[in-house]
Amino acid sequence: MATSPKSRKGIAGVRRADALFLATAALLFLLLVLVRGRMDTLAEADAPATRGPGGRYFSFKPLHTLRPDAQRAAEREEQRPRGAAGGDAEGSAEEHEDDSAGSDDQNEEHDDESAGSDKSVEKNEENDEEEEQEADEAADPREERASTGHRAQRAVSSRATDPLTGGSVGGDDAPSGPPRAQALDFRGLVDFSAPIAGDPPRASILPVSAAAGVPTRLRHLSNAAVVILAYNRPDHLKHALKALFSARLASQITTYVSIDGEDPATLAVIESEADEPGQSFTVLRHRRKELDPISKFLGGPTGFGSVRAPGTMYLAKHYKWALHQVLAEKGHSHAIVLEDDLVVSADFLTLFEQTAPLLEADPTIWCVSSWNDNGFKHLALPPDRLFRTAFFPGLGWMLRRELWLELEPEFPADQWDHWMRAFSTSRGRECVVPYLSRNRNTGIGGSTANGQFFRRYLQDIATPTKAAAPAAFGDLSYLLYDNYRTAMREKVAEIRRDTARFVHEADVYFNTEDDTLPHWTRALPSSPDGPPTTVVVPYRKETFEALSKQLGIYRTPRGFHQHSIVLYYKSFEVILMDKQLSPYLPQAYASLPTDGLQAVPAETVGQSCNDVCEKMEGGWDCAKDQFEFVNQCRVLQKVFGCRRGCRRDWGRDIPNLEHLTADESHFGGMQCLVTEEIPTCHASHPKTQRLCPCIPRNTAKRSSALRVTESAAADQSCDQTCRALGGGSYVCDAAQFGFVNSCAVLKEHFDCAVCLESLGRDLPNYVSSPSDINFGKCLTQRSPPTCSGSHRSTRRLCPCVKTS
Repeated sequence: MATSPKSRKGIAGVRRADALFLATAALLFLLLVLVRGRMDTLAEADAPATRGPGGRYFSFKPLHTLRPDAQRAAEREEQRPRGAAGGDAEGSAEEHEDDSAGSDDQNEEHDDESAGSDKSVEKNEENDEEEEQEADEAADPREERASTGHRAQRAVSSRATDPLTGGSVGGDDAPSGPPRAQALDFRGLVDFSAPIAGDPPRASILPVSAAAGVPTRLRHLSNAAVVILAYNRPDHLKHALKALFSARLASQITTYVSIDGEDPATLAVIESEADEPGQSFTVLRHRRKELDPISKFLGGPTGFGSVRAPGTMYLAKHYKWALHQVLAEKGHSHAIVLEDDLVVSADFLTLFEQTAPLLEADPTIWCVSSWNDNGFKHLALPPDRLFRTAFFPGLGWMLRRELWLELEPEFPADQWDHWMRAFSTSRGRECVVPYLSRNRNTGIGGSTANGQFFRRYLQDIATPTKAAAPAAFGDLSYLLYDNYRTAMREKVAEIRRDTARFVHEADVYFNTEDDTLPHWTRALPSSPDGPPTTVVVPYRKETFEALSKQLGIYRTPRGFHQHSIVLYYKSFEVILMDKQLSPYLPQAYASLPTDGLQAVPAETVGQSCNDVCEKMEGGWDCAKDQFEFVNQCRVLQKVFGCRRGCRRDWGRDIPNLEHLTADESHFGGMQCLVTEEIPTCHASHPKTQRLCPCIPRNTAKRSSALRVTESAAADQSCDQTCRALGGGSYVCDAAQFGFVNSCAVLKEHFDCAVCLESLGRDLPNYVSSPSDINFGKCLTQRSPPTCSGSHRSTRRLCPCVKTS
């Protein structure tokens, strides 16, 4: 139909109006974007920081808390790690004694001949070497994975030259490098210990009746299975089987024995035990193949060399295969994993039946274990109480099938238990553990535990007596994430009113030689016949070993939730809290990051942190007491990317990014490393790029009004000491401690028998109390001293400045 000239003119006017409207809207949108960008720029400018030598840095501001929602969203986008083996730090690594007393004594040669068929036992054998390889490496086809990073790791990529090492690496192996310069606002890394699981807990799934009693049948574990991993320790396996089938409800659960290889003596025990009444199990045979030698950094001019694959690699391979068989192939809902040197208690299975709902109710709980790393006989261990721990315990543990389908594609070729403990694997999820362990370890030797380690940390773990009644754990809703955190906060808030129940760090460090009771407990109120007295003991990594010796626990922190450990010692409930990382410790007792602290990556491999910080413009120093703030997987991921993941290892040059080619590491190299050890500023390694805690150098000039003064008596702070001078005309000036905190100055004022570097808010000082084990010593402070600290056994040396 034709239109008139007038109508066409009207239509054209409307079109011009529409175009004008759209143009105006587009202009407004552009202005909004520009304003928002300017605001972001100003926000970044509000947190100035100096660029490090690597061009990338991580600055720490202790006044704000990281926004957890934004952080969690960012973490979901990051690829999960694959795990890798570590190198030796400073040329030679300290031999590590692990708690996982694995069933495989991998250093022994074994006979590959078959011991014949098991008549009374069903067998699941692989007939083809290629089939075994597929079972080892293939992910479950039912698991849909969207991680392009994971697929890229399996792809063959072009080779490139690593600019730091000069070695040839694949495209995915090349260091991703730190992101652009950015600052992170947080207070004491509180959110760095929080889980990032997205779904909220579903408390309605949990039983709420405390009168439920001990279960008489398996309801939650009706489709679960127990799998015992064995290799060549027939006597241990025999004891493990008899204990398991003596446990309550053992007849109601499917049991597998997975044997790595064909050790004749072990196969004979399996056959004989299968004929025992009431012992029904299925044998899974993992064809054990000799692994190829691996490349290892040997140090010196030799560099890398070929060494025999360690026993932990055989163990990891067996674990992956056995869990794939039980959970992926056979489709069991849960797997309870044992090794052949674990003898379980009578209520072992009732523990898992009662706690299984937690794995479904709370996504921040990813396993249940029957082993408490701190469950020593000399401690008071409630038989019916459980706790949460971020330190994966292993040693008799349960996981769901859904978790295995998540872990299997990235399960490491070595040190699988350390990989489970890395935050990049757990993503903050925790395990539930009983205070009183439900299994004991009988194995000296194996792939990871030597005799000394066994006697010190495994032999004295307590378990229920044979006459003990099985525990009814009751209502477990207190273990849900929010409930658990709330209870901990309320407990700390309650005792905060009594400052005597917060133990001074120096009291831990200056302990007497009396081993029967830690020195710091003597001044605390106790109630031997009543409920335990709760005390909080703040600690640093540097002081934890001394504390562990006093309490008789593992030398590095284990069994911790949010960097807090709860123990029942004598008549005390002792809560050990990391001063730098625990979110529960009141700020008055916490050690926040030093003002201006930045995590600075080295420009190249082989650099010490002293060199890294020294090269920063304006004068910076490596702060060795600040390493724990940067010794976190999340910090390393922000700086380096950590495409191959983040794992725990041992070395004084950690935290770092290892620069190993695919040929130099059986994990492909290029992983980030964190450590349980205490890093040093001077350490370096020719194959690692360090991440360093750098702080602005104290450039304060010596005041002409400075008066170095010793306190008149013990237990006197520098604030008090200085105010007592000149009728109150002097004050303590913390900026002047640099001219006081040295052995030379201390010896000018005190008769020092010896001068040592130490920790404590009352340093620098002289230990003046004859009853103190450190009597006569002068002590300098490792970190910046404070004016307010004092101690009943020490006299301080103070920088007093006259006010105008």
